[in-house]
Amino acid sequence: MKPSCKTKEIVTVVKVDTPDITIVKLPRGVWFVDGKEFDVQEWAGVEVLVKNVSEIKARQECTKISHYENSQGKVLTVDEWDAENKRLSSKGYPDDYSPYNTLFIELEDEFEYRKFRKEWNAKYTTQVTWLDVELQWSFVKIETGNPFITSLFCTTEFTKDDSLLYIYNRLDAINFIISECFESLNFTFKEDASPASSSKEKVWGRNSLRSTGNVVAFGTYLFDRSFPCHDSVGVIQRGTLDQCQALYEKDKRMYENHIKSRYAMMFDDKEISKVSAGKILNKLERISSSLSNVQAKTGSYSILQNQTKELRELIKDIKGFLADEL
Repeated sequence: MKPSCKTKEIVTVVKVDTPDITIVKLPRGVWFVDGKEFDVQEWAGVEVLVKNVSEIKARQECTKISHYENSQGKVLTVDEWDAENKRLSSKGYPDDYSPYNTLFIELEDEFEYRKFRKEWNAKYTTQVTWLDVELQWSFVKIETGNPFITSLFCTTEFTKDDSLLYIYNRLDAINFIISECFESLNFTFKEDASPASSSKEKVWGRNSLRSTGNVVAFGTYLFDRSFPCHDSVGVIQRGTLDQCQALYEKDKRMYENHIKSRYAMMFDDKEISKVSAGKILNKLERISSSLSNVQAKTGSYSILQNQTKELRELIKDIKGFLADEL
């Protein structure tokens, strides 16, 4: 099989918004970067700052067959050898189990073919060329606009495979969301708040642990295990910037809706058709809790599941309504 040479090289270019810099990930080899040769010895490659990416070239030592010689010093050009090899191999047929092997019916044809292949040896020459580079661009946003979402690119906590990802500090974000929401409702924070002390007053608190399962307000521990970061699990999330931002928005809606709906149940009298929405929500949640302990008979299980699902969707709608009204 004849050696082949590349026509171009591919490298990854990372554009960082702040500061305005360009980083190129160079594989192992010799490169022409910003007017100088740059020899990369590391097998995994290196990342370098580059001023002008359009001038990057890749050095290639391309080995090609220059001609063929036999033991008597006679020479065949590449075209002459190809023509004779094609003529002799045409008398046989390809081997189904080895695509680079040729089989023959007549022994004389096989002998002539194999003698030719053995007699003439390829001679090689090495040619140095500088290849153009195809740039594969990636963009990193250092200033995400969200203090709880950070690019991994400028930290030491990543491998080369996830350097373009971001981390979302979920626990810190949720604690901030909770604090801001209570502040908007004019609640007072008390470190020693208990279910009893918060049952009738606008106070909230938590113990020294920062997980959301320790938050006290409205006469109870406010967040059960259905809420993220209840017990400090999953406090750091990784993903693209869009994924992290979407998760932050989801957490914000979830916690704010829950707090504001509980606030409406205790301190507000929003009316829906002249009936207190808070009282309706309170009753619906008690019914939902009771249904979760009901064991349906065979044949009625799907009906119970569907009704429970509808009830939970109704509770969710009322919570959203109450949160929007606040």
